[in-house]
Amino acid sequence: MKIIIVYDNEAEEGFRAGWGFSCLVEGEKNILFDTGADGPTLLSNMEKLGINPKSIDAVVLSHPHGDHTGGLHDFLKRRGEVEIYAPFKLDLPNSHQVSDIAEICKGISAHSLGFEQYLLVDTPKGLLIIGGCSHPGLGRMIEDASRFGEVYGVLGGFHDFMELEKLEPLKFIAPCHCTAKKREILERFPQAKKCAAGKNFEIK
Repeated sequence: MKIIIVYDNEAEEGFRAGWGFSCLVEGEKNILFDTGADGPTLLSNMEKLGINPKSIDAVVLSHPHGDHTGGLHDFLKRRGEVEIYAPFKLDLPNSHQVSDIAEICKGISAHSLGFEQYLLVDTPKGLLIIGGCSHPGLGRMIEDASRFGEVYGVLGGFHDFMELEKLEPLKFIAPCHCTAKKREILERFPQAKKCAAGKNFEIK
């Protein structure tokens, strides 16, 4: 299982940074989670990473804010029609409004908490939560995901999450995008990894 950061506030050398988030989950299907704030940055980073838009099997959007959906239009111009899962209504072909849980493929599902949804990935080491901004609260997302098994890790924007003690049991932490306590998390937890466009994390 590999997670590739395509769009983030920070970027590795040679990649473009931008306020927003997007990552690719490589599994039974290739799933693009969020699309960043703009198409040119998204597509430029995809090209540098060797990701062909036509290889994407599904798009999952965390919530309707522009820094997570802004690249969708340009992406679809390259990809063509594709399955899209969002917790809000989209006037697009093959789009699905998720109100509870939607299975994207074996071991990967979208879980809606109302305004925002997260991706739950069953990795060889346990469950991985991938969030966009985590507006419902990362603690609530961890609690919700725990109903389905042991949570191995979390990746994505943690927003203004302050209850850092809830991260202690996790084996993998990757704070991205809009994480208020990013520096503290990276300094406090040895299992925390820096997130930036161009980085990838392999869980096996």
